[in-house]
Amino acid sequence: DSERLFIKQFFYILGLRTILLLVASFLPHRLGLLVAVVGIFLTWLMPGFLTDPKRHNQLSDVDPINFPLLIERLSCLVIITFGEMI
Repeated sequence: DSERLFIKQFFYILGLRTILLLVASFLPHRLGLLVAVVGIFLTWLMPGFLTDPKRHNQLSDVDPINFPLLIERLSCLVIITFGEMI
């Protein structure tokens, strides 16, 4: 149940950022840049707003980042990027 809550919060944040950046891309430059910066800043702060202090013990069981998998994926991304540059 705590993992579902964590995933739900993640997709709320990801969806809001995606929508704001998409809207910003269709606006005039100055206004679009402002909307994009506000969207990124807001979604950077959103985990603090969405986290309920009463449920903190439930979320302590969730491991949000699988670090070895993250390193492997980033290594593959670097290899592909350098391969495409050549």
